[in-house]
Amino acid sequence: PAPEKTKCHFRWRQYMRNTAQWRDANGVWKDERHTFTAQTFSRAAEWLEGNRALHKQDFFLCIDHFDPHEPFDPPPPYDTLYTDGPPPQARVRWPIYGQAERYTQAELNDIRALYAGKVTLVDKWFGHFMQRLEGLGLLENTLVIVTTDHGHLFGEHGMLGKPGSGHGDSTLYQPMAHIPLLVWHPDFKSQA
Repeated sequence: PAPEKTKCHFRWRQYMRNTAQWRDANGVWKDERHTFTAQTFSRAAEWLEGNRALHKQDFFLCIDHFDPHEPFDPPPPYDTLYTDGPPPQARVRWPIYGQAERYTQAELNDIRALYAGKVTLVDKWFGHFMQRLEGLGLLENTLVIVTTDHGHLFGEHGMLGKPGSGHGDSTLYQPMAHIPLLVWHPDFKSQA
């Protein structure tokens, strides 16, 4: 995409260098297991396995995971799961925060699709971690909390990202402030 539509040029180059060994010659992910999401939740599951001695006592495990976050660069098939047709050739994977008017509606739709693909990737690998927790017999006596620090605007109110105070009250809009809080407590199972 044009430079005026892509954020963090120097960070993008660093990100591509950091992930180059996991991509083919065209820059496409070789395997989703190489993504930061898969690595984070796999390592957390391995930690549970490797620390079985802790399972007999109380323990605390905090998994701080950055995704879904820019760059919106999910591997196949997640990169096209939520597109209505072939994606644009130049995809905006790291959009600039601020006024959404710099993007066409097709670009905004594609940015949303890439983000949704990343959410689905996170969901899958978090599920992998939860299955391991259950497989080790820990789910029945473990509290699990999932939350985030902020939401993200995808064209709502004419803005994109988490614009700062120079863009008005953007941090108070529902897409920014209405964040998920998921709690699994073994003593409070759903009655559904």
